[in-house]
Parts: sequence; C-alpha cells; structure tokens
Amino acid sequence: MLKPGLSDLTTDIPRRAWKKSSKIYTTPRLLIIDEIGYLPINPVGANLFCQFISRRYERGPMILTSNRSFGAWGEVFGDRIIATAILDRLLQIPRLSAVPVSKAP
Repeated sequence: MLKPGLSDLTTDIPRRAWKKSSKIYTTPRLLIIDEIGYLPINPVGANLFCQFISRRYERGPMILTSNRSFGAWGEVFGDRIIATAILDRLLQIPRLSAVPVSKAP
C-alpha cells in the first residue's frame, strides 16, 4: 500500500519524472485519497492533482475523503478554477455518500 502525499508528486517535477511517477497512482484497481484539505496544497500541488485526477478518473474507482465541503475546495486548492475542474472529473460518474459526523460533546 502506498501512502504518498502531494508533496511526493511535486518533488518529482525537477527530475522530470511526473509521467513515470503518476503511473504508480493511476494504475491501482482502487485508489483511496484520504483527508483532502487537511494539509495546505500549494499551486503546483493543486495543478498536479488536477492533472492526476484527469488521468485517473476513467481508469478505476476512487474513494476520496474530506472534512471540507465541495464549496470550500476552491480554498483547499487555492484556485476555484482548478477546484471546479477536479470536481467536474470526480462528479461525472459519481456515487457519492455523505456521512454525517456528530460533534463530540
């Protein structure tokens, strides 16, 4: 099981290995991306994530988790246009499940 972060993808850019490293993440039968929005995403990471989702979205199922609403993804990615492009890909063939979370007393 791989546990990479967006920082792992951005460090590959200087080595011109983006296409090679992105294959690692686009080929699994099921891809789980946990806690979108938990850590800040810089503009390079947001752009790479958008490219990655564009490559992955028709190749296999993905499970994404986030404690941020879709409306806040513009803030998460620092760019509403990139967030809209990512959501456009993710929501083309969706099966969404919203899990209500109760706050601790």
